[in-house]
Amino acid sequence: DIMGLANQIKLEKNCQVILILDESKAEGENKSKYSEYKEKLIDETIIINSVEPLIREFSQGIDERLIELMIKFADSLEIHNFRFFQKVIKLYKKFREQMPEKVTYSTKEIILIRILQGYLITDFGSLYNLCWDDFTLKNGVKKLLAKRNDTASTEKENTKLIKLKKISYSFVKDDLWMVEFKKWFEQHDDFDDSKISELAQSDLIDAEQEMIKNEFWMLCYQIWNYQCNEDFPNRFFKSSMKNIGLLNLGNLDFAITILEEFGAIDESKELEQK
Repeated sequence: DIMGLANQIKLEKNCQVILILDESKAEGENKSKYSEYKEKLIDETIIINSVEPLIREFSQGIDERLIELMIKFADSLEIHNFRFFQKVIKLYKKFREQMPEKVTYSTKEIILIRILQGYLITDFGSLYNLCWDDFTLKNGVKKLLAKRNDTASTEKENTKLIKLKKISYSFVKDDLWMVEFKKWFEQHDDFDDSKISELAQSDLIDAEQEMIKNEFWMLCYQIWNYQCNEDFPNRFFKSSMKNIGLLNLGNLDFAITILEEFGAIDESKELEQK
């Protein structure tokens, strides 16, 4: 009926008609009829087997690396349903709007990964035989022991899980992010948006502390390679002060010794008192 209508308005009303459909869903008599009409009526066929253009178009404001992650996810798991990614992008932006503007890239990535994971389980869990428990450490140990035993009854690892590992190992690592997003997807009463923000803030603090420690080790590298200039004692002192509480006492003793060697006695005594 639809093909007949398309033909009628094409010939009698001089219309251009676009049919959007999944040919694989046609069965039995409908499939043979469609093939017959297609040969007579369809002038051109465009096969759409990638959602990359649509993902890019609707992901404005999202980091390029995150867009690439979604594209890799779509291609690896052969998910070409854009409605799936519409939901992912919408929820990602919703959670980002609730957070401070400044967050680490790793935080953005884990949020996107947990959302992809959640919708994968919700929309395709029964099809791919996946559930939240498949992503836990307990399940990973179970699979490792099964591989070691290598018995005939060993359950083969889910191929989708293997593909997810190749995209990012964070997909198969259970953490606090997974706990909270599982609550959201399963509509638990104890889900709290503020906990997501707290996790993001914690990641930011960890990242800033890592930068402070890296700065200290870079200055140490300059000492060992004789690359110190006139303002080095002052920079080394400030970096050492920031690292109090982050590095162990042995490293701070080293910092005090270096400052004394440079003649910055007052600074080293202040550092020692701190």
